[in-house]
Amino acid sequence: MKPLHFGGSGFEYFKIWIVNILLIIITLGVYYPWAKVRNQRYFYANTTLEGRNFEYHATGKQLLMGYIIAMVFLIVVSIVQNISPIGALGAFLSLSIIIPWVVWRSLAFSMRMSSFSNVRFSFVGDLKGAYINFMLLPGLLLLCIYGGPSLVLLWLITLPTSIGMEEGLLILTFALVLIVLILYLFAFLKNKNTCYMVNGYRFGQGQFSTLLETQEFAKILLKTLGLAVLILMSIAIFTVFLMVLAGGGF
Repeated sequence: MKPLHFGGSGFEYFKIWIVNILLIIITLGVYYPWAKVRNQRYFYANTTLEGRNFEYHATGKQLLMGYIIAMVFLIVVSIVQNISPIGALGAFLSLSIIIPWVVWRSLAFSMRMSSFSNVRFSFVGDLKGAYINFMLLPGLLLLCIYGGPSLVLLWLITLPTSIGMEEGLLILTFALVLIVLILYLFAFLKNKNTCYMVNGYRFGQGQFSTLLETQEFAKILLKTLGLAVLILMSIAIFTVFLMVLAGGGF
């Protein structure tokens, strides 16, 4: 199979992007569905396979109702969260239940609105898989992110005021194991999400299939984190340099 080719340019997309941003601001967000359609059609039209491009058939009007419903729901959730802590918990649980269904429906709609050589794509992933991939697995990841440090904090409270070498090494070891576990779970989550989506895609009678490795996602994640740390360190060093320079240190 020949590789895909993208023939768009950064300047062309910038013109579309800046116009979309301005219209979204002017219309107080109402233009967002049409902006999304313009973006999708640009990328589809410039992505070719053997000289033929993809097509995106959705319209801003089709996306508008779903966008309005989502905005109203988010506004209601925000109001409820500010009124009551119990309401905030209920809003969080509601989002956890609704989001997998929204993702599932969005994937089906997006694929149905996409075509190549007049043949439509489709998505046949089941709703059960959506709840596993977008509610259960993220829930386990959040449990590790918040539960692990909470256990460490509770343990530190029970320790004497002075912490010895042995306790310090134990805390450090636990922290490192927790960080590695969280990174692995995040990579595992991305792997499962990607496999769920790709394996659910169809092109006419054709079936997509992929088998990915979690360790590859982990490598990408570690490189991203390393780059982020490097950038933050560079910004910090540059800021200190400017402060010293402004203070007449040189």
